[in-house]
Amino acid sequence: MGVTGGRRWTAAVVVLLTLAGTIVAFAPAAVSAHLTLACGTDLSTPNSSYTLTGRTICGANATFGIEITANNVALNCAGLGVLDPSYSAGGTGIMVGPGVSGVSVAHCLVKGFSNGVSVSSSSVVTLKYINAYPDPNNPAVGVSFISTNASSVSHVNVYQFSTGFQVSGACNGTSFNHDFTTADLNNGFLLKSITGVAFFEDDKATANGADGFQLSNVYGTPVTDSAANSNLGDGFFVTGGAGNALISDTAMTNHANGFHLDNTTSDALNAGTSSDNLADGYFLDATVATTALSGNTARHNGQYGFDDASTGTAGAPTYSTANAYVSLNCYRHNTSGGTGGSIAGAPTQPGCF
Repeated sequence: MGVTGGRRWTAAVVVLLTLAGTIVAFAPAAVSAHLTLACGTDLSTPNSSYTLTGRTICGANATFGIEITANNVALNCAGLGVLDPSYSAGGTGIMVGPGVSGVSVAHCLVKGFSNGVSVSSSSVVTLKYINAYPDPNNPAVGVSFISTNASSVSHVNVYQFSTGFQVSGACNGTSFNHDFTTADLNNGFLLKSITGVAFFEDDKATANGADGFQLSNVYGTPVTDSAANSNLGDGFFVTGGAGNALISDTAMTNHANGFHLDNTTSDALNAGTSSDNLADGYFLDATVATTALSGNTARHNGQYGFDDASTGTAGAPTYSTANAYVSLNCYRHNTSGGTGGSIAGAPTQPGCF
């Protein structure tokens, strides 16, 4: 197992006789330990829990700091780090899987690796209260979730990787809540070719080098109460896929569009706010169809408040669109655009549509 330092206990089956005379047997965790783990430790004993009492320090060419390859393992870093202080390890700070279930990782600082935390081909994995910083010479992905179902990622903060969070493959029932990423070289959240339904709520992507959130060939995924601000690309970019729902999201001060949809159908954008972006508040490419916008607000954007390229000439007395608009709010400080013509639900203020 490669465990060094600290103390270790091996569990026995405990038998209790209740007042009613019923025999109840249960087995506590096979290992419950407070210890310091050496770099490269593989936690391979099922039904085990570990609490760190010291930092895990890695050096050059480490493949990983800590790896979990057994079911029902709990790792509590207790606020301590899995670190490469020389920024020479490359590799991954904490690896989970493949093929494990019931794993939890909490209260960890991961610093100095190309990849922060990587989870693959597993289920019922919980990550919470983790801060991750990269090897600045070779940053890759802060948190990678590949084909991992029924899992939860919450209160995870990622800084200055190439991509903050990357989620792909079969991730049905997996949720990302209250997570944050900033100053990544590319996208903050990259959702790519997800099968099943993953959930994103109250997540934030700020000051990243490309898009705050990019959904690429994703189907039926809700992103709610999330924010994408001050990114160099779009706040939210949806390309390919269908049936996604962006609800009560905010995009502000991005260098391109607040919300940008391309080559996608049957999405829903409800109750969002897009303001002070350099391009459009909401931009729907000509390939977008049967998408509904309801209760959204656009203000102070550099171009249109709402720009639908599936229409005819913007601002004409009558023209049609492949998408639906209901109860939109628009402030005339957007610097270009017509009045929406006869489109039902489109705002009529100049500069809004």
